[in-house]
Amino acid sequence: MQVNDTGKLCKVTEPTDSITTWLYEVNSFVPCGKIKDGEHFSIVSNYLGTPEYMYSSEGELVWHGVLDIYGRIDMKVGKRMDCPFRYQGQYDDLESGLYYNRFRYYNPDMGMYVSQDPIGLNSRNYNLYSYVRDTNRITGPFGLDWVYILEDSKGKPYYVGRAGDDMSLMDVARRHNATEGTIDGARFGEGDTLKRKTDFDIKPDPVRGLEQIGIDDTGGKIGRSQEFRRGNNIDGISERKRKKADGKKRMKQGREFLNKENVKKVTELPTLEELTFDEFDKKRKHKH
Repeated sequence: MQVNDTGKLCKVTEPTDSITTWLYEVNSFVPCGKIKDGEHFSIVSNYLGTPEYMYSSEGELVWHGVLDIYGRIDMKVGKRMDCPFRYQGQYDDLESGLYYNRFRYYNPDMGMYVSQDPIGLNSRNYNLYSYVRDTNRITGPFGLDWVYILEDSKGKPYYVGRAGDDMSLMDVARRHNATEGTIDGARFGEGDTLKRKTDFDIKPDPVRGLEQIGIDDTGGKIGRSQEFRRGNNIDGISERKRKKADGKKRMKQGREFLNKENVKKVTELPTLEELTFDEFDKKRKHKH
């Protein structure tokens, strides 16, 4: 169904003779190939994951575009929309001149979004209209959060948290590895495993609820302390806020999320991605 120019809902038959299939690198938003009308094209992206070149199966350069620091595209070869992907997670909307970023639009002329980040200050970025803090390390494909847990060497969950979708598992692991208690050591250390438990497309309220439910399931907060860090030092939603309408709504949506997944605890959710401390340590050392 489609809404026509008069505002009426009408039935439209989608053409099937000119379907375009896009291929991506594994577990990423980086396009690497295109299939259209039986023809195959290879896409070459730069170190940020931004497409710059597209070649035909004969090796001919058919598309070449370069983004400036704000994301404006300067076409060198081919038509602009032959490859509509810009920064990771962005799709060029030729009609508006904006880049579609799922929950909001990015303006490449201004180098910022035209609406606020839907998760507000929980994005850890206090300019709610800006792009990600460091384009060398992170991307902003959704503008939402995801939930993760930390397990010790025996498989016992001891921490539940949430992160913005501009953060990778390595970013989260790096932060927790740098958080150390004077008695119990690093929050993420030898023998530990970081596990992502939700997709990146979860809205803020259920994520906040899931985080708090998970904290309660793993023994509750351990309190603010310099001595102990291997646990949640604070609640995701304070007891006071849980008594208010917003807090109740978040907890309810968190429980509804678990019910849909047919589990009772956050730790019982399927693991979608994981990173062991050994893997983190190797990648960290290799990078240096």
